[in-house]
Amino acid sequence: MSYRGIDVSYCNGCVDWDKAKASGLQFAILQLGYGSDDTSQDDVQFNRNVKECERLHIPWGGYLYSYAMNESAAYSELNHALRLVKNHHPSYPIFIDLEDADGYKGRHGGIPSARVMTNIAKIFCNGIAKAGYKAGYYCNRNWYYNHLYPTELKNYAFWYARPEVSAPDIKCDIWQNAFGERTGRWNGANISGKGCDTNIAYTTFGAVKELK
Repeated sequence: MSYRGIDVSYCNGCVDWDKAKASGLQFAILQLGYGSDDTSQDDVQFNRNVKECERLHIPWGGYLYSYAMNESAAYSELNHALRLVKNHHPSYPIFIDLEDADGYKGRHGGIPSARVMTNIAKIFCNGIAKAGYKAGYYCNRNWYYNHLYPTELKNYAFWYARPEVSAPDIKCDIWQNAFGERTGRWNGANISGKGCDTNIAYTTFGAVKELK
């Protein structure tokens, strides 16, 4: 059995969560923010998004876009995520987004080794799990094979970015199957002039009541 969801950030603006739920939404992954633990780097829509999901009983998880270049920076990113989810009860995992979509790592010495990137993921995920939340990591196919040691992360949820294909080619817990810039669309959550990232989850992560 699978479940349909979206992931959103400030780019999606003020999501109409009532409309999104009425369109069959079963879960959402909300951007917490990016980088180190600085309030200026919080996603400006996170507080509203989490309140709306909780009001409507939409199961949710979160993600932090990582800029960490070494292990020490990962601890600040962990603290960033924990600060934002404190006093909330996400049923889906809190993920670290390990890609370099905006080229920051490339401009600052290059993408760190697979050893360092895996260590960053482990520090984040271990800390999230120790705090009592489900933990996971997000990446695309290239990162999975060339910038990480996935076998060392098997205890954590895997959110796989593999859009515009008929099925994921790597076993994952959540498959990001479409980008809003391409074919992804969801009523109430589309970016103006574009769309919305969509996902398919292969587990409820325990959010049974909300998904009935």
